[in-house]
Order: sequence, then structure tokens, then C-alpha cells
Amino acid sequence: MLSSGISPFRLYLLMLTKLMSWPGRTLYAGLVAPLSRTVTRSRDAGKPRSSLLRALRNQVSALAVAAAAFGTSVEVTAQVPGVTGLAQFGPIEALSGFPLYYQDPNGLRLQMCRDAGLCFYEIPNAGLPLSFPDNFPDEQFYYAIEADAQGPGSALLYHQALEAAFANGAPAAGDQMVFSRFRLRMTGLADGVSYTVTWPYGQDTFVAGVDGPLPGTINVTRDIGTVAGQFQQALAGNVGPFVVPLGFASTLPGTYISDGATLTPVQGSPFGTNYVRVDGPGIGLLYPSVAVSADQIQINDFVVMGQIAMTGGVGINKAYKSKTAAETAVNVWANGSPGSVMQVSVDGSLPVTMTDTGTPGSFFGRVLLGAGADPITATVTNFSDAPPSVSSTSLIPDLVSIQSAVGFVGGNLVVTASSSDAVGGALTVTGPGIAPTVMPAGGVSSVVIPLAVNGAVPSEVTVSSASGGSDTQTVLVSVPAPVVADAGADQSVGAGAVVQLSGAASTGSIVAYEWTHDAGASIVLNGASTVSPLFVAPTSTLAVDITLTLLVRGSEGQVATDTVVVHVAPAALAVVANAGADQSVAAGATVNLSGLASTGPIVSYAWSQTGGTPVTLLGANTASASFVAPSNTTAGSITLSLTVTAADLSSSSDTVIVNVAAVIPPATDAIAINQARYVVNKNSWRVQGTAALRQGQQVRVYCGPVGDRTLLIGTANVSALGNWNIQTADRSGPAPRATDTSVWAESTLGGTAGVFTFTRN
Repeated sequence: MLSSGISPFRLYLLMLTKLMSWPGRTLYAGLVAPLSRTVTRSRDAGKPRSSLLRALRNQVSALAVAAAAFGTSVEVTAQVPGVTGLAQFGPIEALSGFPLYYQDPNGLRLQMCRDAGLCFYEIPNAGLPLSFPDNFPDEQFYYAIEADAQGPGSALLYHQALEAAFANGAPAAGDQMVFSRFRLRMTGLADGVSYTVTWPYGQDTFVAGVDGPLPGTINVTRDIGTVAGQFQQALAGNVGPFVVPLGFASTLPGTYISDGATLTPVQGSPFGTNYVRVDGPGIGLLYPSVAVSADQIQINDFVVMGQIAMTGGVGINKAYKSKTAAETAVNVWANGSPGSVMQVSVDGSLPVTMTDTGTPGSFFGRVLLGAGADPITATVTNFSDAPPSVSSTSLIPDLVSIQSAVGFVGGNLVVTASSSDAVGGALTVTGPGIAPTVMPAGGVSSVVIPLAVNGAVPSEVTVSSASGGSDTQTVLVSVPAPVVADAGADQSVGAGAVVQLSGAASTGSIVAYEWTHDAGASIVLNGASTVSPLFVAPTSTLAVDITLTLLVRGSEGQVATDTVVVHVAPAALAVVANAGADQSVAAGATVNLSGLASTGPIVSYAWSQTGGTPVTLLGANTASASFVAPSNTTAGSITLSLTVTAADLSSSSDTVIVNVAAVIPPATDAIAINQARYVVNKNSWRVQGTAALRQGQQVRVYCGPVGDRTLLIGTANVSALGNWNIQTADRSGPAPRATDTSVWAESTLGGTAGVFTFTRN
């Protein structure tokens, strides 16, 4: 079309209003008047709208050439403040590459309107099927609303639409865009005078001759969403919610909200302004047919176009594998209309019902497979469509994510990344100026890569997995603070005690810890390259001092050291308390404590409680005490301390934690069956219902009277919304017995079973 976003009728009116304000009326008489007569005769004769469209198009080209010589409209890309806008758009249509629908905040979903008689729609070759891109319109509409008025020497056109078009004009893959448009054109006005215009989606003030290309004109177009592929931009445009004919209330898929030609009053303006009103000096005299007063006109009837979406469709946003040694999982995110029943399967696996993510129209599903499985394709089905919509996609082999990439000038590059494939092999870091470096396989791992002596830091790094996934991230350049080593305070322990060292108080950009044993009795140092190594204090009748040194390395090559001394008491004199291992017990259980593993010349034992719900200790002054665990509805822990004392009054203490489980009342479930149908010729079942509890339990459904578990129809997981659904494969049975009339269902949590009379068809 010659003017994107406007029907041939309105295009005719636009050209007429421009020519009427031009000097001389010869051009008007020669081009516009015959065109006007064509419109009048066609309407009076009751000609089909398609015939009128062809007649208009045959004459409008010459009119457009003439109009071009006298200037163009004022193009503005600003949203009218206060417009509610649209709520969401649907999955991408396979044929066109455009969204299947747009939905307003009231839940009305409109699809692409593709009827030549009821929509602003025309394909290049009407005799051939629609095909992309060779026989495809360069513009289409989800929605449009128009109003016009004429007076002696003046004309008005109001137009708003949600339009699909192409960034470079002609239909082409990758150029698809959807934009919302506001357009106002008026002629014959007093030049330089301000006019306030109110319409269903807003209000603004325009100045004739300033907001128009010619004296006495207003010609404003506001388009929002004209970037290819950015379909979400139209949601915040200047259309929405959809205004519909007065009294229209249908929700039936495929229904046309109007015929795109008949003038009708409307409803649904977010501001209650279901009209076009113009206020300005003398405006009523220019448009007497719609005048309210000398200074105000109001148009109450509109041409409206739109069609309720017939399907919600399904679109797959992301699908990737996740592997561990124990299992393979596939994570899938998809979108469709809100409230849809969506299921996902992988390479023909049993379908898994997808759950709502909390964002309207967004769904998530996770399919669990056996260890070593290597799935290829995910398929998502929207069972709310009739027939069900289906979409498939190849799986991302694994998802690689770089958590951080920091380059320290003159030092090292530190990269932390993870892969969803924990068994697929190592990750490899590459980037400008650095050699490929292998990271540990699976999970989250880090690697330190020395940089060149000149301190050059790469601009970005890429982490690739052996499974084929990769991620690229810009490197953050940093100059680290100096590192400071802190080996912790000196310690005094008994012979044979487990000694825990800690360098956690060290500061700076530390990339490595190195502990060394410098002096004292021989020890075995475990975890010497970690922040907190361990060793067992030697047993000797003499006191021993063990000296250890912590060296920390910074990311810029810095090093710092600190020492710690561990004083080990003589074995003959030291007492070491041992309260036993931590315990986990049930509520109300008898808990036995034992300090018999304590060592040294012990003369007394003393147990005390230091935390948790108070309990009564029995035998608190013996090596073996006991108490009864409290019975609470929430889990908790009891902390106790054992102090052992020697004859010289030296002592040692140790603690033990007893974790007490909560008293959990048994879960009681109640199952309801809402629908049960047996398809005889396919030997298959369709059963669905609800559960009172939503604890991830399962529901088992049987054919026959309650308690008869002979014929198991199937098992279903209860969703977070409390719903469950069983749909058996064709010819998988079980076939009901001739005497069977009902099905019943039970929860794995127990409780009340559901019973329902099934249908056979």
C-alpha cells in the first residue's frame, strides 16, 4: 500500500484533504472529484468492498504523486502519556515470523486479521494461496480503529492501529516488526490556532500549520515499535486495551469484532473517552454535521477491525540438557496463552505437564531421563488449542555460563564458569593473547591464568565445553589491593587433638594458599593448599611447640606470609574432652550421651545444656548422660557441652549437637476426578482431576470399583496448582470390563479416594 497503516478509504480521504488546501482546485477537480464519485457510486450501488478497493487502488497512485509535491506528514515517535497499553504477545507464527496474537489487559487476544472483506488486508496475488515471502502482504493488521468527518472546505481523519509490517518495506525474513500507530489529519483550520483533540487513547493539543506541513493543517503520525524483531515494543505503544463496538462481549475464537467498514459507537476506552472530540475556536462551524457547539465537535462512530485469536499456539524459548553421573535432565521454557495446558516430551518420552512460571503465558518443564541418556529434540504441545499446537526444537547440548572474568593488570586472569553437563568433559578458556586453558569438568570451577609480563588483559574470554556449549563475557580489568596473610592466633591443645588452622582472615585478591610445617614434632598436614588445613597433634610426655607458616599469593604476583604456633600439652597431663558425634533423633526419643572417648587423667565429668529447647539431663555428672528429646512441631537442635577435669584442675570441653526432627502430622489428601473418558476404538483413556494437597505426590487411577486395583490406568504427578492429568497412548489400555462403569483414584499420601463414572465413546 502507498501509506502504511491506512485503508484505501482513508487514503482517499487523506489525499482529498491535502488537495483541498492547495492553491488552485484544478488538480482536485481532475483527480479527487472522480475518485469521490467512485466511492459514492460504489457505496450507493452496494458493490462488494473488494471491488471498491480495486477501484480506489487504480486511481490512488496518481493522487499520491501529486501529494508528494506538497510535503509529508510530521512523524513523531512518542507515546501518549497515560495509555494503559497491551499485556503480552503470543508465540511466533511459523508461516510469517510474526506473533500469533496480541493480548490487552482485559484478556482480549486478537490475531492477524486476514479476510479481504472484513479486514484491511490484501495479498499481491489474490488468486494464489498465502505464502511467505513471495505472495505475502507488506502490511497486515491485528487491530484498527478509524473515524472521519468532513465540512465545507475541511476534512478530519483519526486512525489508530496495531500493524505488522517490514522494516525495509518488502516482505523479508528478519525484517518483521509490529508497531502501534496514532494518526491525526485535519485541513481547513485557522492557521496558527491551537486545537485540543481527545480520542479513546489520549488527549493532546496541536497547532495548525505547526503540526502540519501546510498552513491550516494538522498532520501527525506517532509510531511505536518500528525495530525489526522487537515485538515487545508495541506493548508499550499508544494502543490498548482494544476498543470494541458498543455491546460487543464475545470471547469465541475466530470472531470478528466488527466488519472493518460499518460505522459504530464503541466501548472500552481506558479513559472513558469513546469518541473523538476537538475543541478550538470556530471548529463547530468547520464541521457542522458533528458540531456540539461553535467551538467543539464530537465524532461518536468508528470503523473497527479485529479478529479474536483462534489458538494460543506454542513457542519454545529455550531447551537444554543437564547431565550428572546419576541422571540426565532436559529443561524447557515455552510460551503460549495464559492458562494453557502445556506438556513437554523429549525424543518420544512420556510427556511431562509444564508449570506456570508466574509470568502470564510462560511455562517451564523438566524431563528426567536415565543416566547416560543423550536426548536430541524437545517437543511442546499446547492441549488448550483445537487441534493441539505442537512445536519442536533441537536441544542446546549444554548451558555454559561465565560467572566472572577478572583480569589483574600485570598479574593473572581469574575465570569462574559452570556447565550444565557435569560429565561431558572439561571446560576450555580461550581469548585474545592467552593460550587455551582447561578448567575442571562439570559444576562451578575456577582457573587462574598468568598474563603476559607487560600486563595486557584480554578484552573478552570464551568458555567452551566438550559437549559444544559456550559463553563469552567481557573481562573486568582490576588492580588488586596488596595481599595480607593471617595464619590465625596461636593455639594450645592437648596431645592427640585435631588441630584446625585457618587463613580466612587473610585479605586481598588471593588466588592461592600454601601452608608449610617449619618446626616441632612431625605431623601430617592435610589440605596444605586450602584456606583451612588439619593435622593431629602428636602424643608426647613432653610439651611440644609446632610452628607453621601460611603463604598467600595474590592475582598480581604478590606474596605475603604469617606464622602460627600450636602448643601441645604433654600427654600425661592433658585431659581432652570428647562429647561424641553429633546426632539426629526423632521427637520424643531417648538420647544417650557419652564422654567415654575423652582422654587423660580425668577425675570428673560435667554435662550442661548450652542451646535449644530446655531438657532435663539425667546423669549430668557422669561420663554417660541422657535426656528425652522434646516434641515440637518444628525441627530444632539441642547443644550440650561436656567438661572433663584432671586432678590438677586442668580441664577440657567439647560440644555435641543433637538435631531433633519435628513432629509432623500425617498428610491427608482428597482426590477429585473431574473427567474420565475411555476411547473405545483407540483403547485409550483421558482422566483428569484435582488433589487437596500440593506436595509433589502422585495419583494412581484404576478402572473398577473402589479398592479394586486390578486395572491400573496410569499414574500422574500433582502440579503445584493441585491439578493432575492422565492421557494414555493409543492402544495402550487397559480395556475396561463389560461390567465396569466407574474409575477411582488414590493419592500416594493416603486420604480420600475419588470416584467418577466414565464415558465410553
